[in-house]
Amino acid sequence: MILVSGEAGSDLVAGVSGAPTPLPVQLPEQWREVPTVTRSIEEQLGCPVFLRTELPLRTGRADRMFVAEVADRRAPGLSHLTWFPARDRLLDIAALFTPAADAKAPSGVGALLAADTFETPHTPWTSAGWYDGLGRELAAYFGEPADIRPLKLRHDRYLLRVACNGEFYEVHAKCRLAAPVPRRHLPRAALDDAPLLQAHLPAVLARWPHLGAELRSAPRGQRLADIGTLAAWDSAVRDWATSQIAYSEQRDSGRPLKGLLGELREEFDLAVQEWRTVQDYIPGFGDRAFEWIGQIVHAAFTVLDDSRLSASIVNGSLSCHTAYVANSGMQVSEWDPCYLGHPFMNLASLLHARGRAFTSVSQSHLAHPYVATWMKNSPVGDPGAEVRGAIIAGCAMQAVGAWRSTSHPAEVRALFVGAELASWWEIIMRSSA
Repeated sequence: MILVSGEAGSDLVAGVSGAPTPLPVQLPEQWREVPTVTRSIEEQLGCPVFLRTELPLRTGRADRMFVAEVADRRAPGLSHLTWFPARDRLLDIAALFTPAADAKAPSGVGALLAADTFETPHTPWTSAGWYDGLGRELAAYFGEPADIRPLKLRHDRYLLRVACNGEFYEVHAKCRLAAPVPRRHLPRAALDDAPLLQAHLPAVLARWPHLGAELRSAPRGQRLADIGTLAAWDSAVRDWATSQIAYSEQRDSGRPLKGLLGELREEFDLAVQEWRTVQDYIPGFGDRAFEWIGQIVHAAFTVLDDSRLSASIVNGSLSCHTAYVANSGMQVSEWDPCYLGHPFMNLASLLHARGRAFTSVSQSHLAHPYVATWMKNSPVGDPGAEVRGAIIAGCAMQAVGAWRSTSHPAEVRALFVGAELASWWEIIMRSSA
């Protein structure tokens, strides 16, 4: 673990013997989520920390490498450490970030990650002082300090659980994007203007653009993954499909589905061109694989071009892990990527991240209540072909969404999201069998 402090207004990196040095921490292999990792690091260091990122590489020193910010570098358990200005020691840090000798990675990866982490941070929460600034904004909003704990850390977003006065809230922080968002994509602000979706949206209570963050009410109810019953799954997906249909009928802009699908296909083709330029950073995928993936995805879009269904919202974060079920209905905690497309494209995320309770249930069984709700409203010529095509197209757009979710340089993005991209590509290839 690389330990940093932002107290000086810019990052200081901990070290011993005159140079930045990683601090060893012991973590069980199964501990992958940020709450358990943070708690373990705090217990071993004896002081509070804010986990900034997990670097996407295995070094010669450790199987996992984290960057964590300490609240007070003068804490008793840290008295043996020396602190160095990070920007003055980028070469030393780059050496720490160099992959293991047996790792298949291009040269210069360590320097790329060191510069991205400390010289030009592309995520708000990796900037010096971000966590302290968030604490100040929350204290100003509530009129007293709030307890902030990490909930979920991904390459493009950070979710934190906030407790104050016996109530729970969430902070959602996102990367700032370099490129403009295409018109078919729907930012959260656009969803706030859609009354038919309000029941599914936790309320936004405050926005802090300078932190890239917003405060939201915690979603109502219990996570679908924790409920784990087919009855709850059936109710949740039917609820979502019904809202989609209503949204589609009220918000029909006159733009045909085929035109929207054509734009999504063009966006996918552009992403493939960019993936080819960084394929050395994503082992196992070369020109032949990308050619095959492209053929499969284009064939899927061709099937969807003839669909009689209306375009509607596709929430690429919708899964049993982000859907919360209560007596008052379902709420979804995350909405990125969110765009207009074929409604069955929602099945890509729904069926991919199913949770333990639903892994033994067939995908066709899980898809049935959702598809059946749409078919009551609109005819579908060949449901099997349309569902299969939509899942493939949806997986393609999930990969595109992951790729477009940050403004990191292409090589750094490939390092961070390469494993996620590969998982979507593999689903696409398996779906062609």
